Amino acid sequence: MEDKNFIDELGKLVTNRSFMGPVLLNLRQQQQDNSRGRARMLQAISENNGVTNSQLSEILDIRPSSVSIQVKGLEFDGFIERKESQEDKRVSLIYITSKGNQVLEHQSSMVDESTEKLMSLLTDDEQVELTRILKKLTIS
Repeated sequence: MEDKNFIDELGKLVTNRSFMGPVLLNLRQQQQDNSRGRARMLQAISENNGVTNSQLSEILDIRPSSVSIQVKGLEFDGFIERKESQEDKRVSLIYITSKGNQVLEHQSSMVDESTEKLMSLLTDDEQVELTRILKKLTIS
């Protein structure tokens, strides 16, 4: 397919309500959760329960000061809790709370629901082909 046809088809896709509706809903949800960075941090804490601020800084490749600010906000909202390390009383370990897990589950179910809606527009063969193409594009 020539470049112009590809761009035309991509333009049609991003202006299609069936496609963009779930995408915009997901973006709106992320904004309600304050930012994508917060959701990303919450996910990192969930995957590394008992992590320190400095470890989060390394995992997410962000400044320690940014980690501190986001951790305080997540703690204030009840999504995480900090506990003193048994090995080193100067260190706080960060754990996700059940409220934090609920937020992640809700986000995950919204993404799953949006994906299912979009993929239902394609046949099984088309889904396999689209997945193959997307993998190829993301490897490049």
